[in-house]
Amino acid sequence: NFDVLMNNESKVLNKNGIQALDFNILQMSELENPNIRVSLYEKKEPTAYDQSYNRVNIIDYISGEYELFSESTAYVLKDALYSSDYYQYELLIDTDKLNLNGYKLIFELYDNEELITTIEQKFIVRKGRGT
Repeated sequence: NFDVLMNNESKVLNKNGIQALDFNILQMSELENPNIRVSLYEKKEPTAYDQSYNRVNIIDYISGEYELFSESTAYVLKDALYSSDYYQYELLIDTDKLNLNGYKLIFELYDNEELITTIEQKFIVRKGRGT
């Protein structure tokens, strides 16, 4: 069982510097070597008619200390052991570097290098007050 909940206030971001996206993550699968990774995707077109996204390099948009799996993927939890409690995770994102567009974060649960499941969380970036 794997779940990622996103705080509703994080679903609409103003273009206003570094902001925290808050998540509650649950990992209740009995796996040998579980780890959770996150990647960032930007909508190809800012329209409701096109729901396709391109993967972007997450390192270009986040602030703080994060261990990277690759240039476009960061670890959320490297040792995501079984727990019946939600883990609180904060991702600091620099909204000034993002376009006025829709984005999604894809959280992936792996056992060693085998992908087990994914969860998407979407958010939009809009103009901040006074911009």
